[in-house]
Amino acid sequence: MSAERRLSVVLVIARYPPHHAGGYELRCRDVARELARRGHAVTVLTSRVGARGVEDDGGVRVVRQLHHHAQGIDGRAETLGFLFSTASDCRRLRRESKNADVVAYWHQQGLTSALLAVKPRRGCGILCDVSSDWLRELAGSGGNWFRIWEKPAGTAAKRAAKSVLRVLTGLLLRVPVRRPPFPPGRAYFTSEDNKRAYVAAGVDVLDAALIRSGIDLGLFRYVDARPAGVAQILFLGRIKRRKGLHTLVLALGDVPNARLRAVGPVEEEDYLAEVAELARAARVMDRMEFGAPVAHSEVASLLAGAHVLVFASEEPEAFSRLVLEAFAVGTPVIGTPIGG
Repeated sequence: MSAERRLSVVLVIARYPPHHAGGYELRCRDVARELARRGHAVTVLTSRVGARGVEDDGGVRVVRQLHHHAQGIDGRAETLGFLFSTASDCRRLRRESKNADVVAYWHQQGLTSALLAVKPRRGCGILCDVSSDWLRELAGSGGNWFRIWEKPAGTAAKRAAKSVLRVLTGLLLRVPVRRPPFPPGRAYFTSEDNKRAYVAAGVDVLDAALIRSGIDLGLFRYVDARPAGVAQILFLGRIKRRKGLHTLVLALGDVPNARLRAVGPVEEEDYLAEVAELARAARVMDRMEFGAPVAHSEVASLLAGAHVLVFASEEPEAFSRLVLEAFAVGTPVIGTPIGG
């Protein structure tokens, strides 16, 4: 570290491994650990999903204290609770970032959007890591917090009451009530296609950098041989409609000498039932296997045991680290010809 200034870095993300939903969080952990390895002081501020408290992760201080709002905010009681939890989360961010040189926002889905309007100390840089639609959605709607204040109140009395509440919220609770610019600082993308989609949507990211994802080749070593016998097709990811598992099930009917293994968390139970019914109708259920989510440390062996990985997403994605990991172990990838 002799030639490098030691920085204080705060990363804000909705989830952090091992309690994660996909590759976004895994990449955040890789970056956090590498910064810590280089001697920087790194704090990850994340939600209470899966655990609560403060822990050490390879030299990274992980603070699991933010509230996570998986569903929409509805009704007076929920809105009031959301107000106080937002105030608590903003205080926490101010506390953790009071001496920060950089505050970096990663995937924010489920967190209060007020966090992006919290002003860091003078001289602190703000970054937004963009590998999904989270920032574009915030730029459009203002997110769960600012949408409340921008929604018309109705009668004159309700408008007056809302104006008073806005002032009290800003002054007494110190919670921002005016939408910040999106992005609030500098943004960088992992996918040129994703950046183009943001620019087309009118988000001010034309000068954003492009920093592609990488993987640790020490964890993913090339394997030349594949198991003999029936072809093994692997689907590895979240079980939800946009990931396209149903298309793969239909295609399996045209590949008689193959088995399909689908591994990942079920995010849409109705969709899983629909896929199972589709498999029965196509008479391929006996050649399918559903597996629970696995630790990231097991992904390399899963990929090495497959003849092909199918990346069947039906909506644009950032360039997936899963594709890189498959290439690293020598597993061919079949993917849909869409963005990213």
